Amino acid sequence: SYNKHDAIICIAAGESQKSLLKTAKSLGYFVVAVDKNPNAPGFQYADVSINKSTYDAKEIITELNQLSDYYKWVGVLNRSSGPPVITAATICNYYKLPSMPIESANTVVNKDLLHGFCLNNNIQMPDHQIFSIKDKLKVENFDLPVVVKSALTLIGKSGITVVRTEENFNAAIQYASESTINNKIIIERYLPGPDHTLVGFIYDGEYYPVVFLDELNKEHFDGKISCKGYKIHMPTVNNTIEKHAQKITKELAKKLKIEFSPIFSQFRQDENGN
Repeated sequence: SYNKHDAIICIAAGESQKSLLKTAKSLGYFVVAVDKNPNAPGFQYADVSINKSTYDAKEIITELNQLSDYYKWVGVLNRSSGPPVITAATICNYYKLPSMPIESANTVVNKDLLHGFCLNNNIQMPDHQIFSIKDKLKVENFDLPVVVKSALTLIGKSGITVVRTEENFNAAIQYASESTINNKIIIERYLPGPDHTLVGFIYDGEYYPVVFLDELNKEHFDGKISCKGYKIHMPTVNNTIEKHAQKITKELAKKLKIEFSPIFSQFRQDENGN
C-alpha cells in the first residue's frame, strides 16, 4: 500500500504568496501551487505547479484529480480577498476540507451581497443603494456627501470615491464602473469617522481575534481613496470599539458558517460612536 503525502494547495504563486509557500514547505508539506503566469515566482517553492487561472475552480480540480493518487489534500491556502476566495471554498467543498460554504464565499467577496446579508442579520451598515452598470443613467439626486464604490474589485481600496460636490459625482460613477468586476456599483451615505481593521482567524468554527488596527486612508483632492497603511490601535480608557468589532465579527462568521479561515473585518466608527 502506498502512503500518500500530505499536501497543501496554494491559490496563486505571485510575490505575495512566496512566504506562504516557503512556510508550508518548512512544515514538511508537499505543495501544489496554482497560477496562470507560467513564470510566477512562487513556483520555485512548489513541488507541483498548475498553470491555470486562480478564478477557475473547475479547471484546477480537474488537474488536482490527476494528482490525487499521490497526495492527500489537507488544506487550501489563499491570500486574496477577491474571487479566489470562491475558488478556495469550491476546492475545499469538493475535497471535503473544512472551510466555508461556497454561497458564503460568494457573499463575502461581493460587497453588494454582503450589504444585504448584514442588514438581513441586523448588522449595521450605512444606508445604500446598489446599481448595475447599465443603470448608470438612473444614478442621480443623492444627498451629498456620499461614497461611490465598486461592488467587487481586483485591488483593495480601488474604485472608491467620497463625493462632496455635484461636479465630482459623474467621475466617481465612472471610476467605480471601470473598477468593478461584477458590473455593480454601490452608493452609500458617507459616515465621518476613523476606519479600523480587525484581523483574526476562525479555527474549527471558533473565532480568535489577533490584532485591531487603525487604517490610514487618504482622501485625495478628487475624492478618490487610497490606503497608506495601518497602525496598531491604541485604546483609550473608555474605548469599547474593539470589543464591539470582535462581537460583530464573531456573529458574522457564525451566520456565514465559516469553519476555517483567516478573517479581516473592517469598520467605521461614526460620530455617535456606533
